[in-house]
Amino acid sequence: MSAGFILDGTRYEWFPLDMIQVREQIRVEHWLSGGGKEYTDAKTWDDILAIAEEINSLPDWQAQQKHPQFKLSLSITIWAAKVGAGEEISLADAIGRWNWEQLDFWSDEESAGKDPAAP
Repeated sequence: MSAGFILDGTRYEWFPLDMIQVREQIRVEHWLSGGGKEYTDAKTWDDILAIAEEINSLPDWQAQQKHPQFKLSLSITIWAAKVGAGEEISLADAIGRWNWEQLDFWSDEESAGKDPAAP
């Protein structure tokens, strides 16, 4: 099953954070040591992965949205999908370039008329 989001009319598939190239991880760590301090205490790519894992382990979407790092983690996930699609975009630019009204989530199961929560 594939899933992702539509942003500004472009459809993106989720891209696994653990598949991000090391060069991009270093760029994120550089951002974390500068402008990223405004958004998070995370300092390394491993910190970012741990935050995403923690959020993904929560029982449902509502609980995930209440996590204090949810918006940052979602922004990083959006950035990763754009990078995975071959776009050249910095994390700082990705954080500043979306709002909830522009974002629409999709999955193949929903497109096929199936309930994505069904076994």
